[in-house]
Amino acid sequence: MYTTIATIKYRDYVPHGWVATEFCDLEVMGVRDSIVKSVDNEWHAVKFEKYDKIKEQIATLEAQKVLLNAEAAELDAKYKSSKKWYRFANATEKSWKNSAAMKRSEIYKIDSQIQALDNDKFFTASELKRKAHDLLVRHGFVLINTSSAGDECVTHTEVWHKTSD
Repeated sequence: MYTTIATIKYRDYVPHGWVATEFCDLEVMGVRDSIVKSVDNEWHAVKFEKYDKIKEQIATLEAQKVLLNAEAAELDAKYKSSKKWYRFANATEKSWKNSAAMKRSEIYKIDSQIQALDNDKFFTASELKRKAHDLLVRHGFVLINTSSAGDECVTHTEVWHKTSD
C-alpha cells in the first residue's frame, strides 16, 4: 500500500498595509511517480490556462494594432504629400486626415483592451484554491488536515491524502 500526500498552501486575503501577496501552491509528494507527475502536469495546465488564453487574445490585438498603425501612417503620408502649406485641404484630403484620426482612436481602444486583459491574466488565489480542490478530488485525494499560521495575514495549509494499492 502506497501513500501520496498533497499539500495546498494559500493566502487569499492580505489586510491593508501589509507587505504580502495572495498565492496558492499545490505540492504533491509520494512514491508513485505516475500519480505525482499527472497531478503536477494537470496543476500546471490549470494554473496557466487563463494566462495562455489571454496571451493569445493579446497577440491578436497587437497584430490589429500594428495593422492600424500602418494604415494611419499611410493616410498621414498621403495627406502630407498632397497638401501644400499655402492652401486649404479639399474634401479628399480631409477624409484622409479624419480616417487617420479614427484609426488612432481605434488603436487607443485596443491599447485599453490590452491593458485590461493584461491586468486579468492570472487566476486569483481563491479561484486557484477551488481548482486545486477539484483536481485533488478528481484524482481520489481526501482532505485530512487543515491548519493556519499567522495572526492577521494568515497562511492556510491543507493536507490531502491518497492511498493506492
